[in-house]
Amino acid sequence: MTVARLRADELLAQFRTLAEQLGTNLNAAVVELSTLADPSVAEQQVQSVQADAARRIAEAEMATVAAEQARREAETARVAAEAVAEDAVTAAVICWAASRLTCSISVFAVRRAVSTSSSAC
Repeated sequence: MTVARLRADELLAQFRTLAEQLGTNLNAAVVELSTLADPSVAEQQVQSVQADAARRIAEAEMATVAAEQARREAETARVAAEAVAEDAVTAAVICWAASRLTCSISVFAVRRAVSTSSSAC
């Protein structure tokens, strides 16, 4: 094979590639021009975009409502946890006071017993 024949094959391959690309681009241009020429197609595209936007807005609103509900539930749980903690502190103070009182009563009873037994002698 000669150099000229190799070069011709190379140019033919490039030409086929470019012709294919040109055909693809022309088909795309025809589709776009058809869309521009047909107002109903443009209207359908606008309606499609509007419907998609409305769907996204609705999803965002639902997410907002769900987040607000979760916030309310968390606030309720926080208030309940604070009440439980407060009750626990109160119970601990009462228990501590009761143990101190029991201890004081025991000391008083011992002193009285000692005092009573001293006077009996």
